[in-house]
Amino acid sequence: MSNSASSSTTLNSSTSQHNINELKQSIVKKVFIDVQAKKPNSWHGKCSVCSQNVVDKYSTTSNFARHMKTKHETIYEEWLAKKNVNTDAKQRNLDDMIKQKTSKYSSADPRQVKLTESIVKDLIIECGVPLSLVDQNGFLVF
Repeated sequence: MSNSASSSTTLNSSTSQHNINELKQSIVKKVFIDVQAKKPNSWHGKCSVCSQNVVDKYSTTSNFARHMKTKHETIYEEWLAKKNVNTDAKQRNLDDMIKQKTSKYSSADPRQVKLTESIVKDLIIECGVPLSLVDQNGFLVF
């Protein structure tokens, strides 16, 4: 096995071991090519825009990001905007979820029928919960 193939294998296995944050690493994946472990504690890659080699401490991306910010500002800003959109879309704000108005289903709605059948079959019959459960305030609020 050649040294570069060995380095790539080391990088791939180390990446999973270190569990590098996907968003941090994405600038490296997006713009840099031929990314390899260079020494035990560093990695390097070639910028796909200007072919400059960039070296950084392994599992950090600050030098890669700095290179993009100073040398290719437009591309960096586009990546940053996309990263922020992706981050925001992944998880909704808890306050928004709590304040969100929910519509009630009609009693004939298929979702309501399925929920009612599930409560009767799975909760009351299968779990042996008393039928009086449906009269308690907590259940009515639910």
